[in-house]
Amino acid sequence: LIQGNRFTGVLPAELGNLSLLRRLLASDNNFSGPMPPSLVKLSELSQLDLSNNSLSREIPREIGQLKQLTVLNLSHNQLTGMIPPELGEIYGMNSLD
Repeated sequence: LIQGNRFTGVLPAELGNLSLLRRLLASDNNFSGPMPPSLVKLSELSQLDLSNNSLSREIPREIGQLKQLTVLNLSHNQLTGMIPPELGEIYGMNSLD
């Protein structure tokens, strides 16, 4: 839980090493740059909230590999492109923002 701080810079790729992490709540900061591809290694992740940051580029297609996700909030960033169709393959998702 690192939400509501003034963290800046990119999200570290090392987050992908936290293989048992279930919730990554990093909203309301000033993280920038792309979402690190290593996030797809968080196979136990059920909640991912990166809202209200300055993340850019596209949502990685690989995020569809996070089959345990129930909550995904990427709102209020500078993301571009399309929503990856792979997100539709996460059948337990009940909140997409």
